[in-house]
Amino acid sequence: MPPALRTSVARAQSAPGDTDLAARLASLSPQQFRVLTLVADGLLNKQIADRLGVQERTVKAHLTAIFERLGVRNRTQAGVVLRSLELSDPARQVEV
Repeated sequence: MPPALRTSVARAQSAPGDTDLAARLASLSPQQFRVLTLVADGLLNKQIADRLGVQERTVKAHLTAIFERLGVRNRTQAGVVLRSLELSDPARQVEV
């Protein structure tokens, strides 16, 4: 890694709740995480079911588990939780 990029990455700070949030997201099963990413992309339950090759009631069951693990009440909040951990590209902040 180039020295300037290494320095920029080392200085990047995470928000106070990021560790807890990352742990809650990590507690999701791979299929639950796929459902969450598709929800965050704005897909409906039927569209998610078609894309993953499962029944719509399976998607609903996954969402119930996702809401419980993330401590949210609806799909909008779940999508916000996922998007809140998106990383910015530290290369854009490199000091030359």
